[in-house]
Amino acid sequence: MDLQWTIFVQRVGMDDPIAVGTVERPVKCATVADFGLSISEGRKLLANLQQIVAQSQIRAYDEHRRRCRHCGSYRHIKDWRPRTIATGLGEIKVRVPRVVSCLCTPEPLDDDDQPIDLRFSECPIEPLLPGRRTPEVTYLCAKQGASMSYRNAARAVADVTGIRRLCHATVREETIACGEHIEDVQFHAGWWAGGRKRNGARHLRVAIDGTVVTANNYEEVSKFEVVAGHVERDGHMGRRFVSAMQRP
Repeated sequence: MDLQWTIFVQRVGMDDPIAVGTVERPVKCATVADFGLSISEGRKLLANLQQIVAQSQIRAYDEHRRRCRHCGSYRHIKDWRPRTIATGLGEIKVRVPRVVSCLCTPEPLDDDDQPIDLRFSECPIEPLLPGRRTPEVTYLCAKQGASMSYRNAARAVADVTGIRRLCHATVREETIACGEHIEDVQFHAGWWAGGRKRNGARHLRVAIDGTVVTANNYEEVSKFEVVAGHVERDGHMGRRFVSAMQRP
């Protein structure tokens, strides 16, 4: 006799439940390895659940954004495009709709009513998934990329999330973007803090770094020397400066 469980998920307000997966375990001749769920089985169930929930969200978001914001007319779907989204529970493949642009305005407008180049079709859920990565994956990439090499960090994030192919360039991009965001926040906080202080700083720290940049073929000089740095006042980020000089 074997034990069998079937896991279902049902969206509130919907009638038909959807099967997520099935787990089977033997009773006779069972071993320690048959106790509970294995890592692979748990990941498979979570991946299936993530797939169902994400696709349901896409359909609901599309229905919410289908009507034109200006005239209220119901826009028709042109086609459905496949997309691969990297999540903290692995990669999922979803289908994303493209809708026909409304002709009530002289030119198509985005969510901020700014002109865009697309005329005949647009994807309403594109602002929801701009980078095709969830914030959890972005956080893991930045965290691991700041403590080890990018290639090792990519392998570590792939092992945790179950993403089969994660490029080290992606980890590098997310790590640098996170560092720039932290630096900008510290800079603005230090800028306003320094502007409110009329007295001199008790602790002043200056960090300077430089490099040589090769110029393109259309410049009169072959190289530029770039020197950049920033000033910290009492632990807060202060001014930033940069200078570029020609090198013979």
